Amino acid sequence: MVALWTIFFTLLVVSPETLEDVYDWLTGLPIVWEVLMWIVLLPWALTYVVWESSWEHWLRIVLVVLFAAVHLSICAPRETRRGV
Repeated sequence: MVALWTIFFTLLVVSPETLEDVYDWLTGLPIVWEVLMWIVLLPWALTYVVWESSWEHWLRIVLVVLFAAVHLSICAPRETRRGV
Protein backbone atom coordinates (compact mmCIF):
# COMPACT_ATOMS: atom_id res chain seq x y z
CA MET A 1 0.00 0.00 0.00
CA VAL A 2 2.89 2.34 0.69
CA ALA A 3 4.05 1.91 -2.90
CA LEU A 4 0.58 2.71 -4.26
CA TRP A 5 0.33 5.85 -2.14
CA THR A 6 3.83 6.87 -3.21
CA ILE A 7 2.84 6.48 -6.86
CA PHE A 8 -0.35 8.46 -6.25
CA PHE A 9 1.48 11.36 -4.56
CA THR A 10 4.19 11.33 -7.24
CA LEU A 11 1.56 11.58 -9.97
CA LEU A 12 -0.24 14.29 -8.03
CA VAL A 13 2.93 16.41 -8.00
CA VAL A 14 4.58 15.47 -11.30
CA SER A 15 1.69 14.66 -13.62
CA PRO A 16 -1.76 15.66 -12.34
CA GLU A 17 -3.05 15.31 -15.91
CA THR A 18 -2.55 11.56 -15.63
CA LEU A 19 -4.74 11.42 -12.52
CA GLU A 20 -7.32 13.57 -14.30
CA ASP A 21 -7.32 11.12 -17.23
CA VAL A 22 -7.77 8.19 -14.85
CA TYR A 23 -10.64 9.98 -13.09
CA ASP A 24 -12.30 10.75 -16.44
CA TRP A 25 -11.91 7.08 -17.42
CA LEU A 26 -13.39 5.99 -14.09
CA THR A 27 -16.43 8.25 -14.34
CA GLY A 28 -16.95 7.27 -17.99
CA LEU A 29 -17.40 3.57 -17.27
CA PRO A 30 -20.83 1.92 -17.37
CA ILE A 31 -22.48 2.34 -13.97
CA VAL A 32 -21.96 -1.24 -12.75
CA TRP A 33 -18.23 -1.14 -13.56
CA GLU A 34 -17.92 2.38 -12.18
CA VAL A 35 -19.40 1.32 -8.83
CA LEU A 36 -17.08 -1.69 -8.66
CA MET A 37 -14.04 0.43 -9.51
CA TRP A 38 -15.01 3.06 -6.92
CA ILE A 39 -15.08 0.30 -4.32
CA VAL A 40 -11.66 -1.00 -5.41
CA LEU A 41 -10.07 2.45 -5.75
CA LEU A 42 -11.99 4.23 -3.00
CA PRO A 43 -9.09 5.68 -0.98
CA TRP A 44 -7.33 7.06 -4.06
CA ALA A 45 -10.47 8.19 -5.90
CA LEU A 46 -11.81 9.95 -2.82
CA THR A 47 -8.44 11.58 -2.23
CA TYR A 48 -8.37 12.83 -5.82
CA VAL A 49 -11.91 14.24 -5.53
CA VAL A 50 -10.93 16.10 -2.36
CA TRP A 51 -7.71 17.38 -3.96
CA GLU A 52 -9.62 18.75 -6.97
CA SER A 53 -12.31 20.36 -4.82
CA SER A 54 -12.60 24.11 -4.31
CA TRP A 55 -11.93 23.90 -0.58
CA GLU A 56 -9.13 25.81 1.10
CA HIS A 57 -5.70 24.51 0.11
CA TRP A 58 -4.64 23.76 3.71
CA LEU A 59 -7.83 21.75 4.31
CA ARG A 60 -7.28 19.68 1.17
CA ILE A 61 -3.69 18.90 2.24
CA VAL A 62 -4.83 17.87 5.73
CA LEU A 63 -7.56 15.61 4.34
CA VAL A 64 -5.29 14.00 1.74
CA VAL A 65 -2.66 13.21 4.37
CA LEU A 66 -5.37 11.98 6.75
CA PHE A 67 -6.88 9.65 4.10
CA ALA A 68 -3.46 8.19 3.32
CA ALA A 69 -2.54 7.75 6.99
CA VAL A 70 -5.86 6.10 7.89
CA HIS A 71 -5.76 3.79 4.88
CA LEU A 72 -2.17 2.77 5.60
CA SER A 73 -2.94 2.16 9.27
CA ILE A 74 -5.92 -0.02 8.35
CA CYS A 75 -3.83 -2.03 5.88
CA ALA A 76 -0.79 -2.39 8.15
CA PRO A 77 0.01 -5.95 9.19
CA ARG A 78 -0.66 -6.70 12.84
CA GLU A 79 0.74 -9.32 15.11
CA THR A 80 -1.72 -12.02 16.01
CA ARG A 81 -2.52 -12.44 19.66
CA ARG A 82 -1.92 -15.83 21.09
CA GLY A 83 -4.12 -17.14 23.87
CA VAL A 84 -2.46 -17.57 27.25
